[in-house]
Amino acid sequence: MRLWLGIFLLLLACGESGAFAAASIRYEDQVVRLHVSKREVDPSSPWQSEDTVQQEFLGVVLPNGEILTTANSVANAIFIEMQRFGSTERGEASLVFVDYEVNLALVKPVATAQLLATKAVTLGEDVAMDESVEIFKGRDAYQLSRLPASLQEVAVTSAATSAYGLISYALKVQQSGLGWSEPVFLRGKLVGLTTGQDQNFVQAAPMLLIRHFLSDHHDQSYRGFPAMGVQLEPLLSPDTRRLIGAASASGGVRVAEVFANSPFLGKLQVNDVVLAVAGVAVSEQGFVTHPTWGKIHLKYLLNQHFGGDEMVLKGLRQGREFTVQAPLQRFDSNRAPVVTYSYGEPQPHLIFAGLVFQELSQDYLKQWGKDWRDIAPSDLLFTLNFANKVTAKPNTRSIFLARVLADPFNRGYTELRHKLVASVNGRPIAALSDLRAALDRPVRMNGKDYARIQFAPVGEEVILGMDGLAEAQARMARTYEIKTAASFYGTH
Repeated sequence: MRLWLGIFLLLLACGESGAFAAASIRYEDQVVRLHVSKREVDPSSPWQSEDTVQQEFLGVVLPNGEILTTANSVANAIFIEMQRFGSTERGEASLVFVDYEVNLALVKPVATAQLLATKAVTLGEDVAMDESVEIFKGRDAYQLSRLPASLQEVAVTSAATSAYGLISYALKVQQSGLGWSEPVFLRGKLVGLTTGQDQNFVQAAPMLLIRHFLSDHHDQSYRGFPAMGVQLEPLLSPDTRRLIGAASASGGVRVAEVFANSPFLGKLQVNDVVLAVAGVAVSEQGFVTHPTWGKIHLKYLLNQHFGGDEMVLKGLRQGREFTVQAPLQRFDSNRAPVVTYSYGEPQPHLIFAGLVFQELSQDYLKQWGKDWRDIAPSDLLFTLNFANKVTAKPNTRSIFLARVLADPFNRGYTELRHKLVASVNGRPIAALSDLRAALDRPVRMNGKDYARIQFAPVGEEVILGMDGLAEAQARMARTYEIKTAASFYGTH
C-alpha cells in the first residue's frame, strides 16, 4: 500500500512539476526596485524646470544583465538608482535604451556587482484569454505582493508615452495603485509588464511587444515598430460597398486617407479596399483572426514587424483586385504638427517683446488635468483633433502664442493667450524657425519697423514697433527672472 502511495505521489509531482517549480521561485531575486529622480520642463514657462520629484518603479532582470522596465519609468529622468529586494544599498543605474512609442526601456547597473544576488527571469509566451496570471507589486523593501489577475481582453491602445497604437492586455484585478511597471508572471515565467490602470483593469505590454523590443538593435540601427501611414475605416454599409465596387467582396476595410509620409503614397487611393495584410484576411471591421486571442485588430500584424520590413497588401479598386508592396517606416508620434512627447528635451520657444511663442504639444494641454481633452482651450484642442495631419515637411509644427509677459512695451496685448499663429509680416508660420525668419523682415511704415502678427482662425492681429526692443527684452528678463538669453528673439 505504501509503495503504491509513493508511486502515486511521484507521478503527481511529475505532472505538476511546472507548478512546483513556479512555487519555488523567489521572485524578489528577479525583480528590482528603481528609484528615479525626475525633472520636467515647465510647459507654461519653458525656460525653467519643475521641482525634482522622486518616483519608484519596478524592473526585471534579463539574462544579459540589463533591466527591463517601462519608458514611463525613465521619462524625464536625471538620476536612476537600483535596489535589490532585501538590501538597503542603492546603486546607480544608467539608461541603455528607450522606445517611448511602445513604452519600454532598458537600464543597467553602473557597477555589475549589484547583480550578483539577482537571477534572470525566464521569458514566457502570450497569455490565453481568461487565463490566470500573477502581478507582483512591491510590498516593502524586502518582499513583493502577489496579486491574482486574469486576461479579459486584448485590444489596441495608445501607449501612455506616445500616440502609437499597440496590442495591450486588459487584466482584471481587485487591487488599485498598479501600472508602475509591475511584472506579470505565469507559471514562473515573465508574460507581461504593466503600463497603466483603469479602475479594476490593468493594462500590460504582452510578450509579443516585449520580445520584439528585446530582439531589436538598441543603438542607431534600431528598427522599431512600424506603421502603414494609411487611415483605414470599417466597411459595414452595403451602400458604401456598392458605391466603391466592393459589394461582392468578402471583408475588407476602406482607405480613408493616405498620409504624406506613407510608403503607400501613390500606390493606394482613397476608397480602395484593403482585403488582406501580409497575407492575412481582414474583416469588414478591421479584425484578423489570432489562434489564441480570436478576433483582434489588424494592427496586431504591424506590431509583429520592424521598420524597414516589406509589407504586402491585397486590395480592391472598383471591383478589381490588385497587390501593392512597400517597406514599412518606423512610427514617429512627433511626425505630426502637434508634439506628442519631448521627454528629457528642452521645450522649444521664442519670446518676442514679451509674447511667448511655443510649439503646441500634448504636454502643454495636459496642464488642464485628467480631463484636458474636454477643458483645455478650444482652439488648441481643435488643432490637435482636426488639424494635426502629417505633412510633407517633417518639421512642421503648430506655433501658438501661449501668453504675454506684461510690460509697457506690449501695452494693450497683455490679455492675449492661446492664439494660433497664422502669419508674421505676411509670411506663413509652420515652425519657430519660420517665426524668427519672419521677424527678421519687419514691415516698414512711416520710416519705422513693425512686426505684424496675425492669428488663426479669427484674424486677430498684433502690431508692435521694433524700436527699443532689445532694451525692453532685457528689462523683461530681469523682471521675470529669465536667465536663458537664448529664449529671446535677437539673441541668436
